[in-house]
Amino acid sequence: MAKWFAELASADGKARDAAKVSLMGLGRDDLPALRKLVEQRRPLLPSQAVVLKEIVTQMYLSGDTFDTAVNGQQGFLGIRPAEVSVGTRQPDDQPGQQAVPAVPQVAQFPGEFGVIDPSQVCGIMVMDRMPGFAGARVLQNGDVILGIAERPKIQFRGATDFSLAIRALGAGEKVHFDVLRQGQVIRVEIILGPRPDDAENVAGGMNPMQKLLERRAQEVNDLWEAQFAPLLEEGVG
Repeated sequence: MAKWFAELASADGKARDAAKVSLMGLGRDDLPALRKLVEQRRPLLPSQAVVLKEIVTQMYLSGDTFDTAVNGQQGFLGIRPAEVSVGTRQPDDQPGQQAVPAVPQVAQFPGEFGVIDPSQVCGIMVMDRMPGFAGARVLQNGDVILGIAERPKIQFRGATDFSLAIRALGAGEKVHFDVLRQGQVIRVEIILGPRPDDAENVAGGMNPMQKLLERRAQEVNDLWEAQFAPLLEEGVG
């Protein structure tokens, strides 16, 4: 834990990201040790302080329980997906004109059958992540999921198709996603969690999933304010 926490201040962005993912993989029982470490390492560097609440949130909520009697065998990422075209977009306020590159720094990237032109590829954008669930640890808002290595023939025709594919993979399944992140295509590994029964009605209104998320957010905010926020009041260098 101490090594990962120190690496949050690394000059290497990839090392910082890896350390954050590792710390977010710890559980609720590790929070007292993390609090002691934060107290010992004050003043924190800004790169450590800025991600601390997200780490604490994931550690705490990953140990939460919820009803899975009906849907618990189905896979669940815990993200809000939206379909996007990763190669092109229409110029703002100029309808009818030729599309322009949305990711000009990516000319091409390797695919299963050679080189793929990104203008021909659609993906699923991570619009938001639900803290405590599998996707929140490894994925980032703005990531574009291009495919699933274990299911190369699956094509996502929309967010609904993507969600159905995740359900079908099953809880506990280790899945490798090809992800477009900041102009680079990377492969990330995620172990899918069980689908909460409350996730059946996630669109519009105060549905059961929204209530579950709000309850979890309040719990972790109370924890943060009581145990970690006081350590940062004068503890950032």
